[in-house]
Amino acid sequence: MIEEAQLDSLVTRGLKILLIEDDEEDRFLIERILRRSTGDRHSIDWISSSTELSDRLREVQYDAILLDYYLGTKTAEDLVAELTAQSESTAIIVLTGKDASGADEAAFGMAIDFFLSKSDLSPGGIDRAIRYAIRNRDQQVRLRNFSRLVAHDLMGPVGNVKSAAETLSLVLPSLEGDSKELLDVLCSDCENLMSTLSALHDFSMSQAGQLSVEACSLEGILESALSNLNMADVITDGRVFSDSLPQVSVDPKLFTHVFQNLIQNALKYNASKEPRLRISATIGSTGCELRFSDNGIGIAPSKISAVFRPMYRLHGASEYKGTGLGLAVCKEVVERHGGRIWAESSGVEGEGSTFIIRLAGTSAT
Repeated sequence: MIEEAQLDSLVTRGLKILLIEDDEEDRFLIERILRRSTGDRHSIDWISSSTELSDRLREVQYDAILLDYYLGTKTAEDLVAELTAQSESTAIIVLTGKDASGADEAAFGMAIDFFLSKSDLSPGGIDRAIRYAIRNRDQQVRLRNFSRLVAHDLMGPVGNVKSAAETLSLVLPSLEGDSKELLDVLCSDCENLMSTLSALHDFSMSQAGQLSVEACSLEGILESALSNLNMADVITDGRVFSDSLPQVSVDPKLFTHVFQNLIQNALKYNASKEPRLRISATIGSTGCELRFSDNGIGIAPSKISAVFRPMYRLHGASEYKGTGLGLAVCKEVVERHGGRIWAESSGVEGEGSTFIIRLAGTSAT
């Protein structure tokens, strides 16, 4: 974690700050308050539209970004994924004209470090917001890196223990009673821990690093996902139906994880004698919308938003195995691409759920 002395030194030396504000009067007001707070130590750049954002972030590594909640037709929700994808370590402060607590609730789960109401702007207030946001972003980056390293480093030893337990089961076939039960529990617990560590690693990776975006065939991504799941036969045996899928600009490795998780969930959380999943796509002037519709057990409408939270599970492990991280990975990946993912369901078993991904500006063809 960044120490207070380090933060003091960083602030004293001067920060690189990007102000994204389309109202010129507000821009001058915010800059004036920043100057009153810090003098001329900070380097403050200003852009008025999101069209300038990508080029600016490629040119300069900023310490903090002050982002107006409303920017033309877009909001912070639309831009934060692009900001985080291009500049993971940069602190993001959203300036809102409404009550900051309301904005925080509305944007729950976004990678925003601080909300500051414009009505509360003052030299001391904006300085505290920047310091808090930098400290928070540093903690989040360190936590993600730590989670990724722990998950990676533990998978080897846990895998060795699992292999040893399975070997003992094979070489000691006559084992009975409590000894046999303990060995079975050990094998099962190791398998569950391996799944959790793998999911934690995937979740950390979904949040980190630069996106490697390229023009990809979603049909190719579907094939890769099924191959990775060792489920290449699910289309031929009628469990997965796919319409013609378009080509879009995404990170193929990360989007393969999205397809894998949605396919697994559709077929796992399904009590039907014949589990089904249909994948379809529509192309509009603003991008692509993907729909994953199943005939599974459904989700109660009141629980739909909760299923995207990390480690949240609707069902106990005795009912359905899982880690509670699959949909959180999907949400992270889609939002880093500037898109949205949500679910629709009546909650009635057999009527299933539909998970919808909307990708705007993906150059869909």
